[in-house]
Amino acid sequence: MCLAYQSGKYSSLRDLMSPEEVARYDGYWNKDGYDKAITARNMLIQNTVDANKKAVAIGAYDIETGNVTAKFAGAIPDTINNQLIERAKLIGGIGSKGINGKNTVGVCAEFQAANELLSNGGNLTNIRFTEAVRPRTGK
Repeated sequence: MCLAYQSGKYSSLRDLMSPEEVARYDGYWNKDGYDKAITARNMLIQNTVDANKKAVAIGAYDIETGNVTAKFAGAIPDTINNQLIERAKLIGGIGSKGINGKNTVGVCAEFQAANELLSNGGNLTNIRFTEAVRPRTGK
């Protein structure tokens, strides 16, 4: 995370920027983060044995920290970030069938990726995702 020292404390560099500078900064991180997350997603699929047996892969990035990850859908993680736990409660909680009654909350690729980024110091409002890909079909 980019930190700046001001008035005896550290804060986010964004706190010191004008709205125009924040827009440019966000634009840069959105483009750069997105490109890196696409690469990470594609490399995850390419470098995983039996990737074609996985349901979905996704890339994700944090516009504040610059962290990037890629994940497959899978089992509910053993350790889940509190921000994600709280957000999941709004749709029935982790392990529930969510609001549509069809998908288990906590197993999707987006959940897996967000959990990793949050566990590395991210904030839920700063996480962005690539398009999901079905490794079996590439679509």
